[in-house]
Amino acid sequence: MDIESFVGMWGYLTWLPKWLLRRKFSEECMADLMTVDISSRHENVRVDLGRPFATFQLWFQVINRSPFEVELDRAQIEFCCSGTPLHVPYIKKIKVKAGETEKFHVEGDIPDNKADQIACFYDKADSSISMDAYFNCRLHGFAKIYHRLDGIKPRFINEHVRSKNEIK
Repeated sequence: MDIESFVGMWGYLTWLPKWLLRRKFSEECMADLMTVDISSRHENVRVDLGRPFATFQLWFQVINRSPFEVELDRAQIEFCCSGTPLHVPYIKKIKVKAGETEKFHVEGDIPDNKADQIACFYDKADSSISMDAYFNCRLHGFAKIYHRLDGIKPRFINEHVRSKNEIK
C-alpha cells in the first residue's frame, strides 16, 4: 500500500477517540512511521575548513508517513566528520503534515583543533551522523533514534588552508 492511500484511509478515522487511536498508534509505531535523513538533492553536507572560523552545514528532510500532523520538537545531532565528532543541537519546531516532507538546516562551528584533525583525514576517513529526534503529535510524544547514518559524502571547501605541514 502506498503512503497516500494509507494516510488518506486513516485520515477519515481521526475522529475516533484518542484512547483508541493510541492503541493502534503506539509511540513505537509512530516512530516507525517517521524518517529523518540527509536531504537527497544537491549539496547535503558542507564542511568549510577555512581560517579563522571553520564551519559545517547539514541539510535534512523529515518524512511523515503517519496519518497525523507531527511536530519535530528538537534534535541532538552528532556529525562524525572524517573521524572527528561534532555536536550540534536543533531546537526549532517544525510541523510536518500527514504524508508530507519538510526540510531543515543545521550549522555549527568547528574548533581549530578539530578542523586541523579533519584537514588531515578529510580524504581518508568516512563520515556519519547520529541523531536523537524528539517529536510531538496529538496522541503522544515519541523519539526516533538513529545510531549511525553512514554513506555521508561531505563537500569540503578550503581544506588546503589547513595544510598538513602546519599541523603539529
